[in-house]
Amino acid sequence: YTDANNCTKWPTNCTGHVANYPCGWTSGMESNIFHFKMALDPNNGPDGSPSGYTSTQLTEMWHAANATKSNLIMMWWTPEPLYQSYLGTDTEMQHVLMNPYTLECAKAKEQYLEESCDQPLEKRVGPPEASCANPSESLSKLTTGSLYDFLHPEGIPEAAISPAYDVLRRFQISEVQLGQMFDLWESEPTPRDAVCQW
Repeated sequence: YTDANNCTKWPTNCTGHVANYPCGWTSGMESNIFHFKMALDPNNGPDGSPSGYTSTQLTEMWHAANATKSNLIMMWWTPEPLYQSYLGTDTEMQHVLMNPYTLECAKAKEQYLEESCDQPLEKRVGPPEASCANPSESLSKLTTGSLYDFLHPEGIPEAAISPAYDVLRRFQISEVQLGQMFDLWESEPTPRDAVCQW
């Protein structure tokens, strides 16, 4: 809560507060708020500067908003356990849709946007072309190159080679399935147990 959020003091131009990621994380929030003229203020640092909140603070804010049935607007991502834990409740997170992520927007963000908290407002928000949704990030799996070499030693007949590498290479998991694992994570003692149970 800042003085700018005081609608008694500023009845015609007060703003809501929006909880942003901490400095150093990329969100595009400040650019979207500025260019779409949303009555939201992401600044919570000293002297009205942006500083954002840690992921722990954002998680605590969501739990507190749920407990007090208060409104909250903040940046978050999916798939992720906090998002998953509130699905189907009256306080599940709602997506706010922005302009679609396009090649032009990606180039403008890369060329003009500097989301460092020590930059002036003009650099942090960039031009209007840099205002759009964040890109979707496809789920990826990583394997080390030495795994292939280990499972395919030289001089071993093809029929004797383990099919494990091909199975691992072809294995796919969807965002929904990952969400199911996060659901189990809440009830199982460890993430490993949740994956094994799934």
